Amino acid sequence: MYTCVSLQACGPIANRFQIASSITATSYISHYSAMEYYGTTDQVYYDIYVSSETTFNDFEFDGYSYHYIQ
Repeated sequence: MYTCVSLQACGPIANRFQIASSITATSYISHYSAMEYYGTTDQVYYDIYVSSETTFNDFEFDGYSYHYIQ
């Protein structure tokens, strides 16, 4: 996935949930990250849990850690 970097905000235009959903063709946000996306939590976590039919290696981007969950 490619994303532009905003010079005003000094960060990527795509948010962490858009990035997580684009890791593979079948990836989706899961577990606690899904609850955070829907606003049912009151904390911001820096670990994003992503499920997918295709495995991928965990990685970090823009201060967030993306973790594969089978």
